Formats: sequence, C-alpha cells, structure tokens
Amino acid sequence: MFKLQETLRKSQNRKYFNGKTEDLSAYIPEGTDLHNKCELLFNQRMYLVLKGVALGDFAGQPYEAASLDYCKNLSQDLIYKKAKDCTDDTILACATAVAIKERKQYAKLYREYAKRFENPLGGYGGRFTAWVYNNVESYSCGNGSAMRVGPCGCFDDVRDVIAEAYKSATCTHNHPEGIKGAIVTAVSIWMAFHDYAKEDIAKYADQFYSDNFYSPMSSWPAMRESKYVQGSPAVCQTTVPMAISCFINTDCYENCIWEAIRFGWDTDTQAAIAGSIAAAYYRLFDTESDVEWDKIQSREYFTEIKGLMFEGSLWNNK
Repeated sequence: MFKLQETLRKSQNRKYFNGKTEDLSAYIPEGTDLHNKCELLFNQRMYLVLKGVALGDFAGQPYEAASLDYCKNLSQDLIYKKAKDCTDDTILACATAVAIKERKQYAKLYREYAKRFENPLGGYGGRFTAWVYNNVESYSCGNGSAMRVGPCGCFDDVRDVIAEAYKSATCTHNHPEGIKGAIVTAVSIWMAFHDYAKEDIAKYADQFYSDNFYSPMSSWPAMRESKYVQGSPAVCQTTVPMAISCFINTDCYENCIWEAIRFGWDTDTQAAIAGSIAAAYYRLFDTESDVEWDKIQSREYFTEIKGLMFEGSLWNNK
C-alpha cells in the first residue's frame, strides 16, 4: 500500500544527514523473508499502537519526574487511578498517524498539533517548542522521537517502517541517537506484529544497545535492583532499551507499562514506548484498560485520526 520512497531505493537505503551517510539497511532485522505477513490490516495495527501509546502515557502521567526510589515499589493496583489526561506523547503520536494517512510532512503535522493542543499536561520539550515557534534546529537525542513514532511501525514492508521512522525523527531529532531510538522502536513494533519471538526482538535491540545497562539482553534483576537510573532519563539511549526490556520481561500489556513506570522519572514516555510494542505483540487489554481507553479516545486530539482511519466499528473494536 505504501511504497518505499524512491530516494531510498536509488540510494540502497542510505540517507545523508549532518555531513555523514547513514546506512539504514543496518536496521533491517534478520528473518524478514520468514516474517513477511501480518493477518491484521494496516488500520487495525494503527488502532492497537495508538491505544498502546495512549494508555501507557495516561498511566505514567501522574508519576512523571517522580524518583526511582518513589516509583519502584508502586502497586499495580494503582494503574490509571491517579491519571488525569494524556501528554504530548499521545498528541504527537496522533500527529504521526495523521501525517501517514494524509501523506503530509511530519514536520507540518507536529507543528500544527503542538499549536492546536498547546498546553498538554507536562508541556512540550524546550527544544521542540523552540523548533515549533522559531524554527530552531534541534540536534536532539531526546526520547520524543521514539514516543511518537509508533504509527510508523504499522507498514507492511520493514523498509518502509525504517524510512518513515527516519523521516519522522529527523525534523526535530537529527542526532544519531534520536534517529536510532525512533527506528529501533518502530522496527520492534513491526516485529511484534509479524510474529517474531520476544527473544528475536531482544536480540535485535541489543545490536544497537549492547553496551547499555538497559539492553534487553542484560540482566533484568540487575535493572530492577539498581538504586539509580543509569544515564539521563529523558534521552533515547536510556528510554528505548529500558522500554523494550520492560516488554521483554513481562507477560501482558498492563504488566509491561507498569514496569516502565516503576523505573521512575520519565514515566509517561517510558510507558508509552513500552506500551506501543506490547500492544502490537499481545493485542489484548484487560477490562480496566478498555474502560479507560473509551474515555481517552474521546479526547479532541483523537478526532482527526478517528475520522480519517477508523470509521464505523473498527475504532470501537476492543
């Protein structure tokens, strides 16, 4: 349905940025010839990803900036209990989905949504705001590129996933780590939809984060027992492997996002990224999640994407 951009075909998946040539083919996972079909339609995949992002964001919002020490022993019974609304994570994921559906530039939609929904809980990042209003180039490795990229993981061809994730990131996060975080997140979602085992997804992510404390091939008990967040909590190189590890080491959607919250600090974004992958993999949510989703999806920032992609019973399909 969506063809790989001709520019990437001609350059054999290479892109030029910041004076360097980036080899995007390195992001293609092994075994794509054996995992080339998904029984879900594109819109069904998009629905699951947006639900996964939004519920994770919503659950994590009350604890944003709370310390690891405060969050690490939180009872999962509290899930959604203190949440008030989603944050910029969900708003910009909706913008990504609209950009894909309408085939518009990601930069255009990100600016439109940031100005239309200008005061989300927690606000927007400082660099992102400077880019929105003053067109200040943002050489950022922040986790914003990964929190909003989920819809890019819904394409049939993994090469399209990589190309679109790249484009969605570079307008605001053209640091190599910002780009990498977006692509690895999107490809992990694609792998979850295409019936890769968790171990395969863990090994894939480890290729890019092998020396990272939070690599999904590292010790989960060591991660959980650490008294401090290892690295900056708001950058892709911390958040993305941490979120993937939460998915790898849990057994359902709700457990996954809660483990992401229990790491503290950037709890909404950690849970949004982890939730986008878990939703693609499990495709099931418990009753409490469905109840909260019914409320969330009525928010104004979902109006446009609902009208464009999820007409009739599809949007309401649990």
